[in-house]
Amino acid sequence: MTGNPGNRGVRRVATPEQLGQALADLRRAAGMNQQELAEWAGVSRQYLSVLETGDVSLQVRRLLDLLAVLGHDLAVVPRAGLEEG
Repeated sequence: MTGNPGNRGVRRVATPEQLGQALADLRRAAGMNQQELAEWAGVSRQYLSVLETGDVSLQVRRLLDLLAVLGHDLAVVPRAGLEEG
C-alpha cells in the first residue's frame, strides 16, 4: 500500500454519491488503483467500483437518510485529526 489517505481534510457526506466520491478521492490521493485497494481490503475490484459510484447498501442509504432528518451528515475525518481533538 502506498500513500496515506489521511492527508486530506474533513469531508461532509450527506449522500451515497458523496460517500463514493470521498472513497475514490482518498484512494487516488493514496496513489492506489481500485485493484490495489480492493486486494488490501479483501473485497473485489467490482465491489469497490460499485461503492465509488454511490451504489451502497440499503442500510447505508437509510443511515444517511436518518442523519439528514436529524439535521446531520457523516464526516470523513483523517485519523490524525481524531488524535488532535
